[in-house]
Amino acid sequence: KNYAENFTLHWPGQYLEIALEDQLVYKAWKLVNALKPLPPIDVYFMKNIPVGAGLGGGSSDGAHMINLLDQKFELNLNNEEKLKMAEKLGSDCPFFILNTPHYATGKGEVLSAFPLNLSSYYILLVYPGIHCNTALAYKSIQPKSGRPSIQNMLKHIDFTLWQKELVNDFEPAVFKQHPIIKDLKNKLYSLGARYASLSGSGSTVFGIFTEKPELQEFAAFRTYLQEPVQKVF
Repeated sequence: KNYAENFTLHWPGQYLEIALEDQLVYKAWKLVNALKPLPPIDVYFMKNIPVGAGLGGGSSDGAHMINLLDQKFELNLNNEEKLKMAEKLGSDCPFFILNTPHYATGKGEVLSAFPLNLSSYYILLVYPGIHCNTALAYKSIQPKSGRPSIQNMLKHIDFTLWQKELVNDFEPAVFKQHPIIKDLKNKLYSLGARYASLSGSGSTVFGIFTEKPELQEFAAFRTYLQEPVQKVF
């Protein structure tokens, strides 16, 4: 347990060496409490998204804490209020307040709704158990200029074009430091992925499939498969 005045954080069956004042769920509570004072609460936190996986686990924790407090205590916060608080937690936290496809600019906090729908595909995430240092990844990045607009590319699901032009600039530095991550991306393609990429600054890689992939090929790693949305008529 971690304690603060009017706030208790429980980690059932888990242990992470992160001080309470550094926990985004606690920082989120402080921001909401400063705006609209809350009664004492106990928070039970089950964290399943790996740390350093490039999946926005910590950022989504903080953003969803804001949303949950708003819902639980019927605070009637508007999106603008919640987005401003989320931005104070981290540049990519506002995205998780809205939690739908958006195109991000600035430091990640300037969001424009974007009509991307991949619900008819299988999406496989493979986490190799490697903690990628986000700060180091940013120091090593070499963005390229003069490339096609990402927005224009994403308007149409053209996986052939995506393979050529939709590139995560973190990949060269991360692949150089951890060659196994590059091997996993290539493995996704060998299994029939229409598109594969490093997620964020790593270390997770993901593949988009039209047919269900063979999960046993990744038995040594943690995997998560998002299956197509079943339409009900």
